[in-house]
Amino acid sequence: MRILLTGGKGYLASYLNSFLLQHGHSVLNVSRSTEITLEEVLDTPETFDIYIHTAGLSSDTPFSDAEDYEQSNFVLSRKLLKRFQLDKEAKGFIFLSTLYTKLDTVYTTPYALSKANVEQFIFSQNDRRIKIVRPALICSPPLARGILAPIQKLAKSGLILKFPPKYHMQWVSIDTISQSILEIILNKEGATEFDLIDFDADLNQPKLWLNDFMPINKGLTIYLPNWLIQSLFNSGHYLKLPLNKHFLNKLTL
Repeated sequence: MRILLTGGKGYLASYLNSFLLQHGHSVLNVSRSTEITLEEVLDTPETFDIYIHTAGLSSDTPFSDAEDYEQSNFVLSRKLLKRFQLDKEAKGFIFLSTLYTKLDTVYTTPYALSKANVEQFIFSQNDRRIKIVRPALICSPPLARGILAPIQKLAKSGLILKFPPKYHMQWVSIDTISQSILEIILNKEGATEFDLIDFDADLNQPKLWLNDFMPINKGLTIYLPNWLIQSLFNSGHYLKLPLNKHFLNKLTL
């Protein structure tokens, strides 16, 4: 199939581009910085069988500029969706959203809010060819991302952090996302929403979610009381750091 993929050299788009080519599809991977830009494609009569939209700002922090996310995530997505609906050859549209649109903290970050706004626009179209894929934190095992990455590195070096039982992190592998998208392309009927989670990772059980977990024999375990975690994240919020109140909420939902 002829596929228009947005995202260029982004983390997910780069992997998807290679994955889809390996499965025999023709892929035009565009972004605002590629040789052929997304804006240029919007203005051409070129047709595609499938549209896969991963492009946009993705930093999930409450301190981002809301207008930037409105333009990059919502306005651009709406333009691409309208082009899809004008494309007589188009058979399907896959929008990469985020699982955080379904959480209570969604309205605390411009990123999640912009994705939620795109979803609402999609629902208003009542077009079952448009699919919404909501991945959790995207990882590429054996490498972790987000808060799991430093926990992984510390654990492998022998420094084990022990959190209170309520702390966890949902994640999905980049391969699971790619396989799911391929299945959606091949089976265009059925569901229109897909929530992708591989693990609800207990931060205290890295052996369950780290494929290459090889700690040294002798290590150090540090117990983190809840009051200390709360203090660290509250201070981080005040200083506008990545470990902030919004991030803390994601670890307890």
